[in-house]
Amino acid sequence: MKTSILWNGFELKKGVLETEVGNIPYLYYSPHRTDQIVNIAIHGEGQEKEDWLCFNSVLKFGNLLKESIKRNSAFIAFDLYGHGEWKLDSNFNILHLSSREIETLVEDTIISVQSALPIILENENLTKNKLSVTGYSLGCSIAMGLKLDKLEKRVLLAPNRSYYSFDDTLENTLVEESTEKSNITESWIHKACDFIYS
Repeated sequence: MKTSILWNGFELKKGVLETEVGNIPYLYYSPHRTDQIVNIAIHGEGQEKEDWLCFNSVLKFGNLLKESIKRNSAFIAFDLYGHGEWKLDSNFNILHLSSREIETLVEDTIISVQSALPIILENENLTKNKLSVTGYSLGCSIAMGLKLDKLEKRVLLAPNRSYYSFDDTLENTLVEESTEKSNITESWIHKACDFIYS
């Protein structure tokens, strides 16, 4: 079942798709016709897909969606397993998970995104489009683990290397990181948009 919401005058859709590890909630914007790159966004720990709509956070995540709309590009955001509408129960807290449980959360989210994404792309006539994926914090682990045809670019914002290790010399990957929250800036989103559309 899909529902619509209005965001800054644009219609976004919310839905849930059944996958082998559960029902993954997603949010998307798709122009009627586009050949532009499709932006996939994966939030960080303790967040939800709707955080990509916000302008009141330090990073002002909403700028990525705003830029997608401006460029006539589709945008898809998913909830991490155990977050947002995919929360297992009200007592779920990622801070209480073991390293192995976090690995399982990451693996389950990767499996679900890889299962759900082709269905969404098919439904929106976007199967021929190139893809980019942007991850924030824990979402970088999912962004790095995704194996998708037509994946052209990855953006990693504040990757937590304790969740996923990677080589800094990855091709077609922008990495913006800081160990201090005060150094995380809105300019990261602007750099990400410039990179995605370059």
